[in-house]
Amino acid sequence: MGRGDSKETVGIADSDSAKMTGRSGSGGFLSRLWKAVFRPHGDDFEKRLQHISKEEAAVLARINRRSGTRRKIIRHLIVFSVLFEVFIQFIRTRATKLFNVFLGTDIC
Repeated sequence: MGRGDSKETVGIADSDSAKMTGRSGSGGFLSRLWKAVFRPHGDDFEKRLQHISKEEAAVLARINRRSGTRRKIIRHLIVFSVLFEVFIQFIRTRATKLFNVFLGTDIC
């Protein structure tokens, strides 16, 4: 592979070499016959099904984790806003009382 070669030209070169040797990627008649006789049937399907179920479980776990994180963020945001509001009300009442003391009027 030289400097000017790209992935496309390498792929073309590989397919050309396969054509020149006369063998395809899937094998010949004897290879297919051998696999049909000695390969346990249903293995490929079972493997694919297990792989799909593992992927599905991973996706569901990711969805649950993200929704839990969002719920936690929303809960913390609500708690923070309520506490901030209570703090602001406390500061407002203290400032009002302090201002009234300085003016000499006692409302409370």
